[in-house]
Amino acid sequence: MRIANDWSKEARQLGYKSAKEMFTDLYVTKRMTLSEIGNVLSASPTAINMAITNNGIQLRGRGGPNNTKSVLDAIDDLELFTEKPLALAARLNVNKSLIYKERAKRAGVSGKERKVSGDVVANPEDHQD
Repeated sequence: MRIANDWSKEARQLGYKSAKEMFTDLYVTKRMTLSEIGNVLSASPTAINMAITNNGIQLRGRGGPNNTKSVLDAIDDLELFTEKPLALAARLNVNKSLIYKERAKRAGVSGKERKVSGDVVANPEDHQD
């Protein structure tokens, strides 16, 4: 039975000198996810998260583009409101819902108002004359 925070036995069984070396190799070098490491070590992702953190290893971000705010800030209103949302989302490598939300934000329409009114500014493709 493993004592909390003591992964040295598992590390030695896998050929590592220490738990820190093991977690560094699996998480940093091999870029395994917390779940993947948990499967190897028969532990939950939460336990692996704690072990990695306790060994002084910085956790990676949760994935997805982390630059969406700067990407959306960089486009002007003309691009945002004239280009089709799906094409713009694909070009910027963001989810189309972010395009709709940014349109609504810049037009001063809240998400709740957009849902109720079906505002043309937020989603022009849904409203064709």
